[in-house]
Amino acid sequence: MDVEPQNIRPDNSERRPRQRGSPARYHTGSTEEWADIDCFPSIDIFSGDHGVTNLCGLDADSSVLDFFSYFVDRDLLAHYKEQTNLYARQKLRQLTSGGQLTPACRMFGWTGVTLVEVKKFLAIIFHMSISQKPFIGDHWSQDPCLSCNYCPNLLTRNRFLQIMSNFHLNDNSLEIKRGEPGYDPLHEVHPLVETICLQFQQAYLPDHDIMVDEGMCKYRGRIYFKQYLLQKPSKYGMKLCMLSESNSGYIWNLQIFCGQSNVVVDIVKNLLGTLVGKGHTLFTDRFYTSPIRARELEK
Repeated sequence: MDVEPQNIRPDNSERRPRQRGSPARYHTGSTEEWADIDCFPSIDIFSGDHGVTNLCGLDADSSVLDFFSYFVDRDLLAHYKEQTNLYARQKLRQLTSGGQLTPACRMFGWTGVTLVEVKKFLAIIFHMSISQKPFIGDHWSQDPCLSCNYCPNLLTRNRFLQIMSNFHLNDNSLEIKRGEPGYDPLHEVHPLVETICLQFQQAYLPDHDIMVDEGMCKYRGRIYFKQYLLQKPSKYGMKLCMLSESNSGYIWNLQIFCGQSNVVVDIVKNLLGTLVGKGHTLFTDRFYTSPIRARELEK
């Protein structure tokens, strides 16, 4: 009895091995077909300006404080003050209603933070990144081996810890819960990231050669989009996708990787922003490379 074979592979008799020197075949997406003609992109001449812009008011004679005040301006500091006091009031209502606001509680005797205190708080944070000690409280220690003259002269230890426990950038009551439409995993830091990126782009325009790569912001807290990259000096943390100038390393734009499924496809386009069509030469590694992205950048 003759039995028809099952799952017979289609006839490949028409397929021929590629001959040496013949044009390479490529496939640019599900809507296009294979072709035997090489596609040569048209490379535009670099037409964009580069260097420090006139919008920032900075030059070679500007001080370090001038640069810092541009990126972290008074409006941003006032926003920190407003959101910190708002979060503290929300916490006080919660503690009072639950009968937990006792003299032993850190929030007992809280007074609203001022703009000067916000500046002092940030100054201490920057100082701690340079002068590191085993514990935060050691910066106020009276031990001669650990003593520090800088932090105690700005804020008391209890006041610094009060501000640190309440320091906020955005209103928690407006946060959309995870799983609901419009959820933003970066809600709490969104104002800072948005403002800083805008200042980066207004202050400087990159030269001809630019690149997209990732960096790690060291962090071991409880966030679901925490990454592990073996080859990085800081292996655990939040991954930052950054567009920077190749020569100087100036970061022109950045985006925090939150684990979205489409972020790899759209990340390059989002980072380029207004640089598209200016004739820049973009360098990326294979993580950000795809035929779809190459075809879009060719246009």
